[in-house]
Amino acid sequence: MSEATATTARQAAGNARRTPERIQFLTDLLSGAIEHSGYGFSTAIEYEPADDSTAYAVIFDRFDIPENATCERCKVRIEPVGPWDVWTATDGSRVCGEPADRHEPVRETWRVDLDTIARGLGIIRNAVMREVPNDGPVPHNKVTGERLYYGGESRKLLMQADRTNGDEGDWDVISALAVLECAIFGAVRYN
Repeated sequence: MSEATATTARQAAGNARRTPERIQFLTDLLSGAIEHSGYGFSTAIEYEPADDSTAYAVIFDRFDIPENATCERCKVRIEPVGPWDVWTATDGSRVCGEPADRHEPVRETWRVDLDTIARGLGIIRNAVMREVPNDGPVPHNKVTGERLYYGGESRKLLMQADRTNGDEGDWDVISALAVLECAIFGAVRYN
């Protein structure tokens, strides 16, 4: 079974157990995390913001810039030039076409969908409180023990929205990004 077929089957199984209200809530969180207006760590290279259970994105960490890399298209060694991911070949070659000096690095990517968002919500929902010097009790990932760096009133309002599929409580782009980061990294990496 191909990876795309397996992903589609997994989505269908997960969504068969979800109400339309739950699907809409998860879709809204996914859209909030992907359409973050520059707040977040991720950049989408593929995005389908469907209003149903098929919403997904393929993202990479825009802050994780390798020292040098291999161009995905032309396979030459490249390095970043400037802060905005302009990459050029280390040997000066210009084999990627127009614009001649632009290359695309091979990056780690993640495919995120409603199951991803549900997993991130689960990590936040199931967090355990642990005492931290000077901070008091704060949420930690129940499985890894890692501090979530997401709590307080924001967590309380998100969990209320989680229980009611958004009818009560509240969330914003920071909450949506916390859900995404918890799903991918197990905690909020960029706080």
